[in-house]
Amino acid sequence: MEATEKNYACNSSEFRRSELSDTELEIVGQPYSISVLKVGYCLSEQDGSFRADGTITLLTGPRTILVDTGGPWDRDFLVKRLKDKRLDPGDISLVVGTHGHSDHVGNLGLFPGATIVVGCDISEGDRYLPNQLSEGQPYPIDEHVSIVPTPGHTGRDVSLLVKGTTMGTVLVAGDLFERCTDDDSWRELSENPAVQEASRQEALRTSDVIIPGHGLPFRIHMEEVDGRSGLVVAGPLQESGHREGPGVCCSSYPGLEASGKGPSVPRGVGGVRSVGEMLCAGGGRPGPFVAAPHPPGHPRGRCRRTDGAARQAEGTVMTSDEVGPSPCSGGVRRSTSPAF
Repeated sequence: MEATEKNYACNSSEFRRSELSDTELEIVGQPYSISVLKVGYCLSEQDGSFRADGTITLLTGPRTILVDTGGPWDRDFLVKRLKDKRLDPGDISLVVGTHGHSDHVGNLGLFPGATIVVGCDISEGDRYLPNQLSEGQPYPIDEHVSIVPTPGHTGRDVSLLVKGTTMGTVLVAGDLFERCTDDDSWRELSENPAVQEASRQEALRTSDVIIPGHGLPFRIHMEEVDGRSGLVVAGPLQESGHREGPGVCCSSYPGLEASGKGPSVPRGVGGVRSVGEMLCAGGGRPGPFVAAPHPPGHPRGRCRRTDGAARQAEGTVMTSDEVGPSPCSGGVRRSTSPAF
């Protein structure tokens, strides 16, 4: 399945997203490789209800890491998929729940011996470990993998940032992004759209591939225009470089301190600051998290309710094997850089 690109402007920067196919769910890397064990989905029903499940992602390398566990109904499926990888639940050393919704953390009980992360809580058994995720600081696992705060969908969402893959830097993002084309829906699912917008812009600037919570992974392609010279620079972020804008706090993502590589990036759409900039203002501590007003009649949970087949055509349904090509498919995918 081929994918088309969708453009997203960020002042003088332009991001393009292109969805990977369902045959591209294995991303090789050194030292970590990534396998999407299950592609999340959200399916609207005629009675106004919906069916949804979160993406489940496995990292293998120096540590064996699972990001999100699906819903409780996925228990047998998850055990089987791990067995397909010659793993038992006891082989998982770290489980990261990107946030506390039931379709993302429904099988934590399979992993009593693992370190468990749910949002900003990190525990080993009944022992909770100190961290500064809720203050906007990353939690490094090693030099290649870090847990990074990506609030907005809920106040304590986190993502997993993985460096050193053949596709570049990969962000396993939970519901920071629903799917490749989610701009029609993510705000109505968000507890704080302004904060989530900043988190999303940071993710677009610092990732080559994003694995969303309810759809196929997608690539990020970037073109930038230097307003002073008119120079156009195209391509994804390199693993060792961070496109840093004025006043942006480098610690918003681990291991991405300004290196002098790559062009600079201005502030986000409409002047929205980066997550690091928002959280690092005033000594690095964010202000109190306040949920944005939510329209009456819309669920605050997993998925936006939708109306009829016309909405499905706009991208509500997110699994190509169930409903045919997604809104991202049908065109020619264009990559702006070679694989690492």
